[in-house]
Amino acid sequence: MTILTIVYNDQTNYYGGNIKADKGLSYFIDGENLLFDTGKNGKILLDNMDALGVDVNSIKKIVISHDHDDHTGGLFDLLELNPNIDVYGLSSFSSELLKNIEKMANLITIEEPTYISEKIFTTGPLGTSIKEQSLAIKTDEGFLILTGCAHPSISQIFKVVSKKGSIFGVIGGIHSPNETDLFLLKNLPFLAPMHCTPINEIEKISSNIKKIGVGNVIFL
Repeated sequence: MTILTIVYNDQTNYYGGNIKADKGLSYFIDGENLLFDTGKNGKILLDNMDALGVDVNSIKKIVISHDHDDHTGGLFDLLELNPNIDVYGLSSFSSELLKNIEKMANLITIEEPTYISEKIFTTGPLGTSIKEQSLAIKTDEGFLILTGCAHPSISQIFKVVSKKGSIFGVIGGIHSPNETDLFLLKNLPFLAPMHCTPINEIEKISSNIKKIGVGNVIFL
């Protein structure tokens, strides 16, 4: 079983412990020892992880969707505590960010759709002005797509993931959905928009939205 814990997001539905919402996004994928994005503030990230029982030293892989600071801000605070990590980035990241990652961890540059474990693959860099990678987790019901902000568009992400199999759902930021994106999202069995998503636009096309935030756990 794969367990997905939201450790950083703009909202929280969790009212126990030292949990704080803040602009940004980060997910921990238990069973894979993988962190996807690192939020904006390192202290908030680490405090949330501690409150949620996510051990920093258990993390073996970090995937960064894109190099905006609300997705990379906690990276180096975490690497200071655990440098024995593979960090999956993109060549489009700023040269300073890439150099700093190389100083503290093992940088793996993703250039194309790539499996990083038996169940998870990255779409590789998509988009033009903002290059971004998303993750897809294989479940019994199809692939669950994890986005940072989906700057390249949901339709581009779906085009890549659908080559590997059917799509079960989407969780994460959906920054500026166009008409095609909204059509693709409309009938998904699982839809959990977070972070930068214009929720009012999504609510118009789906009554099946899962409202989640920091502290929520999803079992796959």
